[in-house]
Amino acid sequence: MGGAATYLRNLAQDLARRNLDADFIFVAPREQARAIDALSPRLRVVATDAGQAAFWRRLWFDQVRLRRLLRRERADILFSTANMGMLDCPCPQVLLVRNALYFSQTYLENILRRMNLRSRLAIRIRRWWVCRSVASADLVITPSRSMLDELRRYAPGPAEKFRVIPYGTVPSRFQLAPPPDGNRHLRLLHISHYADHKNLSVLLQALGKLAANGAADVSLSTTANVEDPRYVVSYCREHDLSILTKPEIRARVHTLGDVSYERLPELYRRHDVFVFPSLAESYGHPLVEAMASGLPVVAADLPYARELCGEAALYFEPFSADELAAKIQRLAGDSLLRQELRRRGLQRVKGMTWQSHVDGLLKVFGEVCRTEGQARP
Repeated sequence: MGGAATYLRNLAQDLARRNLDADFIFVAPREQARAIDALSPRLRVVATDAGQAAFWRRLWFDQVRLRRLLRRERADILFSTANMGMLDCPCPQVLLVRNALYFSQTYLENILRRMNLRSRLAIRIRRWWVCRSVASADLVITPSRSMLDELRRYAPGPAEKFRVIPYGTVPSRFQLAPPPDGNRHLRLLHISHYADHKNLSVLLQALGKLAANGAADVSLSTTANVEDPRYVVSYCREHDLSILTKPEIRARVHTLGDVSYERLPELYRRHDVFVFPSLAESYGHPLVEAMASGLPVVAADLPYARELCGEAALYFEPFSADELAAKIQRLAGDSLLRQELRRRGLQRVKGMTWQSHVDGLLKVFGEVCRTEGQARP
């Protein structure tokens, strides 16, 4: 789900298009493996279910089975893309830390502390293991400066060991949405899976505020399904379900469920404003995709969103439904502001491409391998 699937797919597709004198082995969940298999004869896929298994099985795979694979293939470098790396890796290792929930103070203080002891303990254990992985890696990457700042509160180290290599998007996939007609209702879009930190509550409550203010011409389409069984432990679900029982809110919400990556561009084009209330993100792919599609953005006023959107978005206090409703209502009544945010967003995403991200990866891979070569007697 979410950015992890997007990341593997886009990385594989970009590498497959390049004429590189290198072989790549992707170790990936089966569903992602099917999506990237046979892209290039220089790209091989090993499918595994370790990521969906119990925590100890994931550790066994990372520390034992994967180690055997590296030795058998005589790998030059290991790129660990899912927070937890290999201790005492037999080859140079670059680690991508991408889960903001382990380190986000907003999430830890406002959501996690209200959850059960088992959930709190699980986060602590996983954060400890990520920090151990950081200490063991040769170089650590985060996709945003805000993610790096949060990580380094828990995992200090020399500055030269850490790099920010932003993600991006494929601009050619996202075509401009037509400017909204001032006479029709405003169509809001929210792209995310369901989880407590996605902060869907404040968005649903804002719809209620808009209804109370007489804004009957605003609707919301969301891919977040409150009853999604894949998100088992939830502090917010019961509250969100109770909000959705209110007729004035239920009538405005269209739950889309899972939408394939191939269908996303069309979904953006069918809407007028993108809303993103998430409390914690390592990057925020939908924000970039929305800007690339020409949608004005309303986002939670948090460092990750400011870093991505800059002056191309309106921001609201993350827990204030009143403020979010006011921002939406302001956009609904100001076509010039929508056009200006559209222009700023399109300008901002020009350099946010997957190609630039992969360029950055290949550069650090080369640096790490050269450093390793120089260190050998």
